[in-house]
Amino acid sequence: MAYNNRESSRSGLGCLCNALFKLIIFGGLSVFSFWLIFRPHRFKAYVNTASLARFELADANSTLQYNLSLDLAIRNPNRRIGIYYDRIEATALYDGSQLSSTTLPTFYQHPKNTTVLHPAFDGRSPALGTAATTFKREKGEGFFYMEVKASAKIRLKVWFIKTRHFKPRIACTVKIPAPASSIPFESTKCHVDY
Repeated sequence: MAYNNRESSRSGLGCLCNALFKLIIFGGLSVFSFWLIFRPHRFKAYVNTASLARFELADANSTLQYNLSLDLAIRNPNRRIGIYYDRIEATALYDGSQLSSTTLPTFYQHPKNTTVLHPAFDGRSPALGTAATTFKREKGEGFFYMEVKASAKIRLKVWFIKTRHFKPRIACTVKIPAPASSIPFESTKCHVDY
């Protein structure tokens, strides 16, 4: 009798392992199929326009005075995935010196949609490091190279399912014509990193 009990427990354990193996294979194939159907792509970001209404070096070359506005276009390239932007904060920098930050409005972006945000930066900031030297050189060239960085907190939506939060970062290096310049701004693609 003891021999039969051992044999039946082995066959029960074998059935359990077999069922667990099939469940893992089925789950993996389901996730792979889901990924193939939806193929999530990163959103894309561009600075379409940017202008400096004011950009000056004041207070014996120690302070930058600025008024920067731009259009940041965010494109959702996915066909079946919507994106909730629960938080977006943009920061403008010049030659490593942070000018200022602004919080942008939250929104939901439908699939295959482009949303244009309008961050604006206005104020005064210390000209740290080589910012004063760089300003004088670039003013003579007629262009200022600025960096706009944004951090976001997003969720993806597939049908009625929402994912956990992701925290992508956007980095744009833009070449902006000097104030009162007639040179047009060239659209710039930004780098998006998750």
